[in-house]
Amino acid sequence: MIQNTLVPTQTPSTSTSMALFGMGGVGKTQLALYYAHHSSNRFGIILWIAADNAITIGQNSREASPWLIVSDNAEDLQALKVAWPGGSHGSILLITRDFDVARNPAAECLRVDPFDSAEGSVILLRQIGLDLAVTANSQHAIAITESLGGLPLL
Repeated sequence: MIQNTLVPTQTPSTSTSMALFGMGGVGKTQLALYYAHHSSNRFGIILWIAADNAITIGQNSREASPWLIVSDNAEDLQALKVAWPGGSHGSILLITRDFDVARNPAAECLRVDPFDSAEGSVILLRQIGLDLAVTANSQHAIAITESLGGLPLL
């Protein structure tokens, strides 16, 4: 979904945007890192900025074409409105816990939720290289996933 939304446009006065939102620890930043890494050939420059306040955003923003700005920890809606790049040829990916921040400046939103027990256990077993077909492995992985509340904290 991210790659379909954040497509660099051919129109210099247009930018695209998307916000990833959800509770802390669900993997929003990791998802954005993955996207930025795998999309490096689509953008001339990728800027990762701390979006804590307007001053930080302004200090970190640069114009290049095409570009991707990843605004991590975007919680201050007023700061985003002040520093939001207007009329530029690029894409913006916000990372926030706040739905109001996510839906206001960004054109698209994607809620990132914790894993359910089945999904989390499969990902855990694949990550550590254990056989999913072994019942004991699956039971332990489910227990670990549930004890972490479905958060990908490993």
